[in-house]
Amino acid sequence: MTVQMNDEPRVAFLFPGQGGFDGPALQTAAREYPQVKAVLERIDRVTDELFGRRITDMLLGGSPPDIADLLADASWVSQLAIYGSGLAAFDILLASGVTPTALVGHSLGEITAVVAAGAFTIEDGARIVVRRVQAIDDIEIDGRMVALACSSERALHLIDLIGDPMVAVATINHDEQTIVSGPSHSIEKVLAVAATVSIPTVALSAAFPFHTPLLAPAVEPFAAYVRRLNQQPMHRPVLSPIMRRYYEPDDSLAELLSRHFVNPVHFSSALRELHAGGYDCFVECGGRSTLIKLTSKVLTDGQVRTLASLTQQRSKLALNATLHELRSAGLAVPVSSLSVADIELLGRALARHESVERFVAFWADQHGAIVHDIGLRLATWTPTPDVGVASAPAHGVSAVEDAATVVGVVPAVGTGGALVDRRALFDAVSQEYALALEYPADVFADDVLLEAELGVDSVKQIELLSRVSAKYGLPPRSDSFRLSEFDTLDKVVSYIAAELESRAPAVAALESVATPDVGVASAPAHGVSAVEDAATVVGVVPAVDGVTKIGAAVGTGGALVDRRALFDAVSQEYALALEYPADVFADDVLLEAELGVDSVKQIELLSRVSAKYGLPPRSDSFRLSEFDTLDKVVSYIAAEMSLAAAGR
Repeated sequence: MTVQMNDEPRVAFLFPGQGGFDGPALQTAAREYPQVKAVLERIDRVTDELFGRRITDMLLGGSPPDIADLLADASWVSQLAIYGSGLAAFDILLASGVTPTALVGHSLGEITAVVAAGAFTIEDGARIVVRRVQAIDDIEIDGRMVALACSSERALHLIDLIGDPMVAVATINHDEQTIVSGPSHSIEKVLAVAATVSIPTVALSAAFPFHTPLLAPAVEPFAAYVRRLNQQPMHRPVLSPIMRRYYEPDDSLAELLSRHFVNPVHFSSALRELHAGGYDCFVECGGRSTLIKLTSKVLTDGQVRTLASLTQQRSKLALNATLHELRSAGLAVPVSSLSVADIELLGRALARHESVERFVAFWADQHGAIVHDIGLRLATWTPTPDVGVASAPAHGVSAVEDAATVVGVVPAVGTGGALVDRRALFDAVSQEYALALEYPADVFADDVLLEAELGVDSVKQIELLSRVSAKYGLPPRSDSFRLSEFDTLDKVVSYIAAELESRAPAVAALESVATPDVGVASAPAHGVSAVEDAATVVGVVPAVDGVTKIGAAVGTGGALVDRRALFDAVSQEYALALEYPADVFADDVLLEAELGVDSVKQIELLSRVSAKYGLPPRSDSFRLSEFDTLDKVVSYIAAEMSLAAAGR
């Protein structure tokens, strides 16, 4: 990314890594600033889904934890606490009118920085953090990190004496502090040699030995996971102390973030580069004040301002003093000059489902971040002409034919084709989304952002898109599909209409041989429910009373699914979507741990088969972590179908 230099003040936000957490300060901030709880609750969606626990409860629910408490818990807990603290501080500063011109992360903090810049949602960032520690857990290493009070050159000489290629310089913090990482037995030798030559050392409280060749086996599994997430354009410059350059728009973050496992952090070099570029204000976004102390040691000319946020200074929250100093320096500038009447009018236009009073309070708290984001997005925005959305319904392929009856078909003059009624399609899809989200349908205006304005996170968006795609008989999405390009319902509807249009010629060619593929359910005929139609796929036996039931239970009159037929059909569906052989889906094979199917893809696939078999929306009590094998997924589908069949 080319960073434009001008005469405006340049403020760098620094995001800490290991140890960057202060429990008492976080709880104090949570009582004063709603952004803390808002960020943690978004991370809760991931921890609840994956582990059945809420990070909010762990960090805010009782006595303030310290980093030692968190390190004694599961390995992901401390990492998400550091990540969440950094993003909470970032949101508070942004909402207070502080505009960063560069973001810099230290180790783990670099993930926080790219999320703050907009590369991933908060939820996907949390998934990346979790996957980062899981990838290391999977390779079962025994390693440590230690700080040496010496230059990197002297540390490298000491490492050469040890003679273990797995021991490496992990971080260069300043001229007299270097972090070394490696296997525990070799780090013991480092400590012994350091003591012999009078180099002071400090053992670090880190979950793992980061930034060492020891972690090379974790690189590709982690990269493979991140590739499946929706990377989005970054709206703020991020300087990487690991790559020693700014991220560029065409960078693959999956590849670059995975190299963090084995490459060192050149933090002091990054600080010097920023300072040479005119940066004289450094604000630490997160717990404690380690990074600004390092900044003061690296940049010793006395011309820099270093400020903390989520830490205690003289028993008071440092963030409040930081905001006061930034305002006094003209670096935290109120960005809204709207009158209350203007804000109320804005609320009626943008948030019709909310009370005017609530929107006014929201605007007072968040207007800084909102206006700042608008400016950044507007600077890089180029108009995109509306995409044509004509489509032709197919005859003989029931899913498309059924979709045509929903969205309204108008014969195309002289072509024998048909055009989708765009408004009818939009209304139908918005009703589907409204029902699933329990929102009024009229909140889905054409340009309302699903996540930024309506709070629909990426996992839920994938689930809903999979459901409507299955409803309209669309094929699996291609590898080039990027969810970030479909951030409004209008764009989702355009995608559906375009897919229907692209399928129409091929569908028409099959008109005379309209026999569904084995194992694939067609759309139900008029008057037949989706569950009845699904019975043709999963096994139907005639009941004694002459009424067709799904695998009717002998002697009970109950409705049971032919479970083996259902398993075979669902495994074929998963195999097709994942391009795996169907026989890899043994009953007890773990979808994520053994087959690498991450939670986002699992939600997408489950939504697709749920729609295919006419299942109702999943309840709020549904936990994906409880269905970690295809056998459990099939049991869930069978149980839902049996309930539906029994209730007809």
